[in-house]
Formats: sequence, structure tokens, C-alpha cells
Amino acid sequence: MAGGTIIPSAIDSGATMGQDEIDIERTRAALATALSVPADAIDLIAIDADIQNALVFLSAHDVMRLANRKA
Repeated sequence: MAGGTIIPSAIDSGATMGQDEIDIERTRAALATALSVPADAIDLIAIDADIQNALVFLSAHDVMRLANRKA
């Protein structure tokens, strides 16, 4: 460590990536709860931990429920 310079290691980057993944999964869980669908029905697209969009797969039952219609 010449001159007291600290160089970030892969461990630091991995810790950041881990937190980003946790934040994305928390967002997925919150969206699943809000829509009352399973979390695995939600696909979040993120670039550098910034969520760009979400794709939600709904069953026929969920579509009718969310549209307030009877199946």
C-alpha cells in the first residue's frame, strides 16, 4: 500500500452488488404484495441497480381479480 492509497477490492464491489440485489428483491416483494401475486410472477429489469421496468405475469384469475370481474 504505497502512500496510504486504498484500492477497492473485488470484495467491496461484491458487497455493493449484494446490497443492490437485496434492494431489487425487496422491490419485487413489495410489488408482489401490492398486486397479491407471487414474487416469481414479477420480472424486474435493472441496469446498474436502477430498475428500468417490470413485467408482471398474471394468471387468468389474477386478471379478473384485478379488473374486479368474476371469472
